[in-house]
Amino acid sequence: MGIKDRRNREKEHIKNLIIDAARKISIEKSMAQVTIRKIAKEIHYSTTIIYYYFKNKEEIISILAETDIKK
Repeated sequence: MGIKDRRNREKEHIKNLIIDAARKISIEKSMAQVTIRKIAKEIHYSTTIIYYYFKNKEEIISILAETDIKK
């Protein structure tokens, strides 16, 4: 396994952390309570890192809805 593979796995891991945090917040509070700041606080990262992986909160919620509907 090379560096490229490791970086891709790390990227996917962080994306999954973000989606999981959004899911947790929406379940514990409500979908309206999901914010970039709350997600960042939940995963102990800065808000900037979230914007590195996603354009905005709506993109996160859209992915969350798609993945949860498929389940």
